Parts: sequence; structure tokens; C-alpha cells
Amino acid sequence: MEKPSDQSVLEGASATLRCRASGVPRPSVSWLKNDLELPVDARLSVDEGGTLQLTALKRTDSGVYRCVASNSLGSVSEFARLHVYGEPSFPSCPVLHCNETV
Repeated sequence: MEKPSDQSVLEGASATLRCRASGVPRPSVSWLKNDLELPVDARLSVDEGGTLQLTALKRTDSGVYRCVASNSLGSVSEFARLHVYGEPSFPSCPVLHCNETV
């Protein structure tokens, strides 16, 4: 099994996590995020080869993604960390002056 690579990606961009597994019988590939099933989300897709594509990334997409390959003889898994970071920003008003009235 080929381990997917850790990635750090800018918010709004896309990420591709590849997971290649072989065996007889041919294994099926599934993905987990933080050891839970992936949520149903149009931004996430898994192709026939087991590659996970994530688009329009949000910071909440950060986490540990586990690829699980299984067949009738057993299962194996590998994981990769995805870190989604954003550009720095400033609040719309200085914190000390936001609630002041004149």
C-alpha cells in the first residue's frame, strides 16, 4: 500500500490525497477523517483508484485522513495529515473600540 502524503494547503484551494493498494482479490478503498466516515459533501470525491479529491478547502477540513484498503482477506490502512491555513486578517474595528458609543 502506498501511503498518502501530508499536505499544508491554503484555504480555498484543492488537495489530492492518493492511496494506492493492490491485492488479490482486488481491495476496495475507503477514506475516514479523524477516524469517522467522511461527511457527504459535494466538495469531496473518491475516484475508482482510491484517490480523494477535496476542493474549495475550508479550515475545518484540516485533520487526519485515513485510507483503508480491504478485501475478503483483511484490511490495511495508512494516514495523512491535511492542514488548511488561511491568510492573516484584521478585525473590522480595533477590539478596544468596537463597543464604544460616542
